[in-house]
Amino acid sequence: MPSSDHPYTRFVIISSHRSGSNYLSSLLSSHPNIMSIGEIYNPSVLFADPGKPKLHGSRIAKVLRDVAPVWFLRHCIYHAYPAHIHAVGLRYFYLHAQGKFKPVLDYLIGEKTIRVIHLKRKNLLRSYWSLRAAQETDIWTVPSSSPLTQPAVRLILEPRDCASYFTTMETFMTTFDTHFRHHKILEVEYEQLLINVNHEQKRLSAFLGVSPHALSASTKKLNNAPLSTIISNYTVLKNHFRFTKWNHFFNE
Repeated sequence: MPSSDHPYTRFVIISSHRSGSNYLSSLLSSHPNIMSIGEIYNPSVLFADPGKPKLHGSRIAKVLRDVAPVWFLRHCIYHAYPAHIHAVGLRYFYLHAQGKFKPVLDYLIGEKTIRVIHLKRKNLLRSYWSLRAAQETDIWTVPSSSPLTQPAVRLILEPRDCASYFTTMETFMTTFDTHFRHHKILEVEYEQLLINVNHEQKRLSAFLGVSPHALSASTKKLNNAPLSTIISNYTVLKNHFRFTKWNHFFNE
């Protein structure tokens, strides 16, 4: 149980890169009773914003995290909070379980009282394009208040690379659903989070045990352009995947 003077709901957002986790985390962070913390297990840097800006980018905190990742979670994330905080959570990506932060996954699986929000992006083609575009431009997130946008990028995506990405992500989704089959788990689709904002916010509030509240994101979607305009070989890809289970990715 959390070392706190009052009980609160512990949660974790499970997802992959470029699936809307920044958006979801910032939405939750805008709730006055939720402490939503960032991607604290990124191997390169400790992303604790939103939620804990003092930890964000801290070299000392990163050393502690790297040396004792589970201890860091228990004592620097799931610790005592003021009485108005009713839910505390962080983001943990599939790839974080591939290396030195695997013990964190084991801990999360073992703690059955931790609630799991499994965020999925259904259109994996757009997810893959977003990943490649972020790598190309080095723009991963943009504050909603900023006039900055991601430069228009037209990419050539190889069919083999797309298929590999699709397969890998689908395997991760299934694997992590299995990992947390004994937890209280809420599946959230990124696309639905954008389209049915009010309904999804109510689902999230109920799941985390907090009162409904109007939420607002501190980050914005980087690109809404049709895939046909931002993938140079879109027609080639569409024809290649026409008779596969992934053909619906081209129905936007």
